Amino acid sequence: MEISKVIIRAALGIVCASALSWPNATAAPIVWTLTGVTFDDGGTASGSFSFDSTGPFSGIFSDINIVTFGGSIAGATYSTLFPDCANGPTSLCLVPVSQPDLDGSPFLAFNILTSLTDVGGSSYLSGNEGVCASPSCDSTTPERFIAGGTLTTASVPEPSSLTLILLGAILIAFGARWPSAIGFSR
Repeated sequence: MEISKVIIRAALGIVCASALSWPNATAAPIVWTLTGVTFDDGGTASGSFSFDSTGPFSGIFSDINIVTFGGSIAGATYSTLFPDCANGPTSLCLVPVSQPDLDGSPFLAFNILTSLTDVGGSSYLSGNEGVCASPSCDSTTPERFIAGGTLTTASVPEPSSLTLILLGAILIAFGARWPSAIGFSR
């Protein structure tokens, strides 16, 4: 076997091995969108938020923009996490703005039935919208409950999978053009 074939095969082996060892990563944070969310009084909710479930700052919500309207209460625009709630992959509690006295402020709580991840998918929601019943909002008065709806997002392909597909296509093209260079024969 010629020395150039050995070098080419070794280089291809190193490239493939390093591609396989790259960590699987997805586009994070990922945008989750409320779909078909309705309340038991006929009101609705719409909007989206970003959630990052990986990395050094896992469990981070950002870009929150959720609006409730219709039904028996006025509704509100929610853009702020309620800090005293266990916000994470299975729950999300929101208030319209952060302020020292939340007494009388609207409050929105989601229970997410399937943990949010960075690979996308969908999850059913339950929860309620109500009013903070104290300055610290340590108790709330639910006004209406979520009757149905989901959080959805598109699946995001893993970059390492795309890399392997690209390397495979390059190898096939290289082998088709110069088959003897890597030991293929026609």
